Amino acid sequence: KNNPQMSVSTKIIGKPIVFFDGVCVLCNAGVRFIVNRDRPNTTENRVAFCRVQSRLGKELLAEKGITQQQCLDRFVVIDTDNKAYTASSAALRIATYLPFPYPLLKVGLIVPKPVRDAIYDVFAQNRYKWFGVYDTCYTYKVE
Repeated sequence: KNNPQMSVSTKIIGKPIVFFDGVCVLCNAGVRFIVNRDRPNTTENRVAFCRVQSRLGKELLAEKGITQQQCLDRFVVIDTDNKAYTASSAALRIATYLPFPYPLLKVGLIVPKPVRDAIYDVFAQNRYKWFGVYDTCYTYKVE
């Protein structure tokens, strides 16, 4: 039996997976930002994406002990080391996969995580109010 969800998960092995809120305008803008900078002159992206609201998203997060609500509250990346990173640490981790000068943002790790995450949380808690929501989850084409 051919399982279409399996074919998607097979394609993301070996890449960091960015979990995003499919109805959040800011989150989708972040996905487009990464896509537009992730190896723009090739067809092979280094970063994969998964909507938090999708069945696959829920399954992959559950494997890491992360609920859908936790992921909606805080940005999650499962990196190639198979560890889950959240909030500001997740964002700084993804920056390393983008072309220069974005990897330089990793210098932000010198700021204590509680301070970074407090700033992150202000945006996360107000993202719908400040940036809006889509009526339905935005879907990105899987190549």
